[in-house]
Amino acid sequence: MRARRPPYSGEVPVAWSNFFQALGKSMKLIANWRKAYKMLSIQAMAFATAIQGAWMFLPDDMKTTLPPSVVQWVTMGLLAFGIVGRLVDQPKVKP
Repeated sequence: MRARRPPYSGEVPVAWSNFFQALGKSMKLIANWRKAYKMLSIQAMAFATAIQGAWMFLPDDMKTTLPPSVVQWVTMGLLAFGIVGRLVDQPKVKP
């Protein structure tokens, strides 16, 4: 039988805590970090990263069908949407 994990205390795990202390910074996770995948900001930034990653691995002959500026503008738009998404109330992400 597996031991139950104690409830999340809001503290950064020890290994990461030591890392950030070494940097001279203190860092605390948000209370609802386990629901981060539901946040619009996280989704927008993940999608922007996926677009840039896919663009890097596309063969050059396929890249010629789409101007690079389109990919850059779409990525910038997603990142701007991520900023707006962080500022908007998201009821699904309440702690």
